[in-house]
Amino acid sequence: MCSYLSSQITPGRLLLQRPTYGVRAPLEYAATASFLSKLYSDYLDLLRSSGGSCSNFGFSVDMLRNFSMTQASVTYY
Repeated sequence: MCSYLSSQITPGRLLLQRPTYGVRAPLEYAATASFLSKLYSDYLDLLRSSGGSCSNFGFSVDMLRNFSMTQASVTYY
């Protein structure tokens, strides 16, 4: 989750994990990020955890869910 939450983001809020690969790849990475962040937020919720932390920032379950929703409904620029 730390790599997703700290990655490059387009002006339309689309995750850019591998910006050098053409147009199709960013959509694949965004779909994967959306699925995994929602799955992980559900897992943390099941554990009754409020979130997690990375080396330089923390994240909440709500932050993961919001990130998941932005990846599912982005406008690609």
